[in-house]
Amino acid sequence: MLSIKRGMYPLFNNKIFKARKAGDWMGRKRLEKYKSLNQGFTLVEVIVTVAIIGIVTVPIALIFQSALASSIQTREQLKATQLTQQFIESIKTMHMEQVLDLDSAVDATGKLSDDVLSRFDLPMIPQGYEVFFMLRKDNVDIGYNNEFDDSKYRMPVSEIANRTHTFDVEIRLDDAKTSSARVYLYDRERHLIEHEIIGTAENREVAINIKKINADELKIDVEINGTHYSEEIKAIDYEGIINIVTLDTMTQEDHITTNIEITNSSGDVADIYVYETPQDQIKPIIDLNTGTNTIHRNITEPLIFDYRLYEFEIEVSKNGKLLSKVVTTRLAKE
Repeated sequence: MLSIKRGMYPLFNNKIFKARKAGDWMGRKRLEKYKSLNQGFTLVEVIVTVAIIGIVTVPIALIFQSALASSIQTREQLKATQLTQQFIESIKTMHMEQVLDLDSAVDATGKLSDDVLSRFDLPMIPQGYEVFFMLRKDNVDIGYNNEFDDSKYRMPVSEIANRTHTFDVEIRLDDAKTSSARVYLYDRERHLIEHEIIGTAENREVAINIKKINADELKIDVEINGTHYSEEIKAIDYEGIINIVTLDTMTQEDHITTNIEITNSSGDVADIYVYETPQDQIKPIIDLNTGTNTIHRNITEPLIFDYRLYEFEIEVSKNGKLLSKVVTTRLAKE
């Protein structure tokens, strides 16, 4: 076997030496690189890395949290809306007497208790939710127009209830076919004086005159078709009120004409209240002659429609927060 001894070929031996030297250098470099890779991170590098991760992940977490909360709120809102609609439909199917009983059964807040739900066969309320029921009715008085005034007037309730004690003169017109009438006046001591005239089938002519006698006294004159009534009162007792009450709602034809002339020379304001209904057949013609006078027509006791408009409201809340509210109306026989 051929063997080459060292030194026989100097050039060849030099190349081998260089190759070995180069291989040793590269190995050392790889070893140093391997060692550097296994040395780990410094504390500063770790802190910076954690900070970067926090900056990136916190906003993402907040977005997810907000989306979750919005999803929960939407789900609660939808459930509350469905619950409101269920109660509205249930109440619509009730007789009006039952609805009024329901209104009486709830407390002042309108909260529906389990007992009320069971009693009126209403839908069950999910845990955590509260349902409130409120009923309102539209109190409407009927007002009427006439040829004198298109406005509707209302006397204070206290004056309607006690009108015999809150006027200076009152004329009650009983019959649309005759000139019959009643006259109510007060004397000096504020005692009520009643006069009655049994009239005939002739037009009714009424004159009312309020005038001052002196600084302390007033005189009230009433004349109906030539029949004269008069009283004196103390100025301090002067109310400044004239009532005209029409009572005949039955006569349909051949009614007479009623003319009322009012003269106020007392120096004070006079309010004339005319109690009328649309069925009234008398329809007095009123002439405010002199003085400061205001006429209020269409005064009548409250008249209610045969049918009344009811408004009921359903509210659904959770943890004190209102989630759904529906208001609807219902027309029902009074």
